Amino acid sequence: MIKAEEAARATVMEAERKKEAEIEKISFEVKRWEERGDEVRRQLIAFEEELMDMLEKYQSEVNYLASKDVKKTYFGKDSHLPQSDKTA
Repeated sequence: MIKAEEAARATVMEAERKKEAEIEKISFEVKRWEERGDEVRRQLIAFEEELMDMLEKYQSEVNYLASKDVKKTYFGKDSHLPQSDKTA
């Protein structure tokens, strides 16, 4: 009976040791995935900022070209506006 109790205690202690080791391993993996998630979020924010900058530059270029086209249409040599409107 005493040997059975000792064996049971040894089994319980080994199970506790394995449980703690597994908890530590899982905690490490959770932390690693959280860090990876943070890094991915930082990359997405940087990508979004870069994309917004590119869109602003594109919109600025479109506005510039549109204004240039408007000037050419209404104030250029080929304009069909009366001469008095061109000088104003």
